[in-house]
Amino acid sequence: MRRHRLHQGALDAGRGGAAPQDPPDGIGMEALRANHAGVGDAPEYGPADGVYEPEILIGGSFPAAEGWYATIAAPHLLNDPKSANWVKRYDYCITSCDAVLVIADAIARVAASGVPMTRGAMRDAIEATRLATLQGTISFDKNGDLTSRVISVFQIRRDTAFPPEDMAHQFKYIGLAPQDTAS
Repeated sequence: MRRHRLHQGALDAGRGGAAPQDPPDGIGMEALRANHAGVGDAPEYGPADGVYEPEILIGGSFPAAEGWYATIAAPHLLNDPKSANWVKRYDYCITSCDAVLVIADAIARVAASGVPMTRGAMRDAIEATRLATLQGTISFDKNGDLTSRVISVFQIRRDTAFPPEDMAHQFKYIGLAPQDTAS
């Protein structure tokens, strides 16, 4: 199995498989560790989903992370003038804030309806959400997935003028992934 070989190769590299800071587990991190440790068959680029985090920059470090792609299921707003005040004050936690806004909105709607505050009532309220946020309108389809299919794509490229963990400067925005309009 490739996963086992990469993991064992990183372990045999003499550092216990751990990078300078122990990053989250997962095949992407195992490949990054192996790449960092000089294991020959490590992929040049890892999986894009779920690596848009500072841990990939400090846990795997450069040059191992150089050139890797990352994606987020949201529009890229860090350079958008509409979100400039937000970014200046809170950095890059727009999606987390929007998740809290969805929950707060659902609580307010359930409370205003007079229906008891139950798990089912909250689920139904969240499912019925149609809320304007910095990312645009948040709503969900019949499966509970976001109706927005926007995927932003980034590539890790080291900018030595900024700290390695500075996501705004180490993840370069590439553009939007093609959208499947059939679903």
